[in-house]
Amino acid sequence: MASENLAAKKRTQNFTHGDLNTLLHEVEKRKIQILGRGKTKAPRKIQSVAWKQVAEKLSASSEIPRTPEQCRKKLCDLMRSARAKHAHNAREHSTGDGFPYLKDLTPQEDHAWLLLGLIKPLETSDGDLGMSQADMVTAEQNVGETRAAAEIPERDLMEVSTSQQCSAEAAAEEGEALQQAEISDTDSDVQGDSGLEKGEASDDLTAVLEDENSEPSGGEEPSTSVAPPEHSFENRTDVTDDLRIQQICDVVTAVAGGFEASARTQEESLNKVSQQLQRVAEVNAEHMQISQQVHELVRQQNELLRQQNHISLQQKDVSLQKNELLRQQNEYLLQILNKVVTPSSLEPPRSESVAAGKDTVPSRSGIQEVKSRGRGRARGRRARN
Repeated sequence: MASENLAAKKRTQNFTHGDLNTLLHEVEKRKIQILGRGKTKAPRKIQSVAWKQVAEKLSASSEIPRTPEQCRKKLCDLMRSARAKHAHNAREHSTGDGFPYLKDLTPQEDHAWLLLGLIKPLETSDGDLGMSQADMVTAEQNVGETRAAAEIPERDLMEVSTSQQCSAEAAAEEGEALQQAEISDTDSDVQGDSGLEKGEASDDLTAVLEDENSEPSGGEEPSTSVAPPEHSFENRTDVTDDLRIQQICDVVTAVAGGFEASARTQEESLNKVSQQLQRVAEVNAEHMQISQQVHELVRQQNELLRQQNHISLQQKDVSLQKNELLRQQNEYLLQILNKVVTPSSLEPPRSESVAAGKDTVPSRSGIQEVKSRGRGRARGRRARN
């Protein structure tokens, strides 16, 4: 039963962007009845009626019914958050150390800050953006009462990777659980006081407006001490600080672990790459040796071919010399044959003998036969004479 009540209470405390825009629009339409004019505050009865109208309009446009107290509390939270961010930005601008770390306002917070500007004109003489020193101290103490325990400073989370954000989200969930427990305590006190007059529920908004409208007198300096609120948050601030320190330590540990893991991974990858490069170098050396051997074999083969060509040329020269000798021998034999005296009838034509001498070489038997015939004819001639 308690968990159901806590879930329902948490659901009613959540306002969507549309709900916030509707709330601010309706409040702006009734700003005089709700916020008053300048330093003059509106009567509580008029404020009550105006807040009822705002709650009815918001309930009609939203899925969750809203009460005037919830609408009033949400507007107070928006105004406090806007004032705190403006005070932070003013301090960052005033220090002037390097680049200022500024907090951007949401559109709803900007609208709430505009409503504060409509209540009191902005001043720039004593403090930036019309905020006195007391306002800045009050804003520092009141900012983010519903979110302080669950937030981690953005400066510490700018460099966190996706894996490290998961740990931060887990820490934020633990902080939110602690925050919900504390809110339930404060809500019980508020529920106990709800039986009083309805106008007492607007004390938070009245305190915001009084802080905004209060100005130091001409001869007095702005007071830096702020009266302690009805519900002291000192213990919760200590718990929040411890939780933030623990969260920061967890984030730093996660970041260091991530860096170590990435360094190990990079070292392993570098080792693998070096091993692969070494293998490639060995394979290239083997290929170089093989290519050198192939080059040597090709060179030897070319040398053998050159020698074979040289031998072929020599053989060709020898053949030419043989042919030349045979030609000379044929000519010599022809000369011998021409010197032999033969009858005109038996003597072959010169052209035929020359042709026969070019084509064939006469044998010894043929030569002897010709000589014997020539001798016989010579003897016959002598006998006649």
